[in-house]
Amino acid sequence: CNYYYNEGVKYATLSLEITVEEMCEIYKNSKIIPIVYVFGRNIVAHSKRHLLSNYFKHFHLPQEKNEYVITETVTDRKYFVKDEKLGTTIVNNELLNGIRALYDLKSCGIEYFILDEVVDDDLFVKVIDCYLQALEDKSGENKEKNVQFLEKLINSNYEGFFYKKTIYKVKKNG
Repeated sequence: CNYYYNEGVKYATLSLEITVEEMCEIYKNSKIIPIVYVFGRNIVAHSKRHLLSNYFKHFHLPQEKNEYVITETVTDRKYFVKDEKLGTTIVNNELLNGIRALYDLKSCGIEYFILDEVVDDDLFVKVIDCYLQALEDKSGENKEKNVQFLEKLINSNYEGFFYKKTIYKVKKNG
């Protein structure tokens, strides 16, 4: 981050594959101003290639739409796969609920957050209100109340990797 800061970059959106602890460490050890994505359907992968249309062409199948839902077999987690003009994007089906992380990130000094409008307008206004209340809660006394309210509101307690280190291991298939 300091390298990019010295090259003129003043802000950086931090990766969702790192923990809150690692985000705070970046904040403390660099000059760059971090921005953290705390609500929405996070992008898992993107390819410039059109993976869906290539799949259907390869197997000589009709492609009825440009968006599909796939299920990852180990975790049974669902993902949206969408072919668009610029390629294929895979998006998590679960809403990222980063309200608990917001409390921890703001306590270490991080001030900029992204909320992605992926729900209907009325619900998104309620989500914004909840995050604003969390930002204004200087003492943190309403943390659990806000966390529980948002979990019920969006029906998701999915926190991504905010509190879980990302560890990839190559497994041998029997």
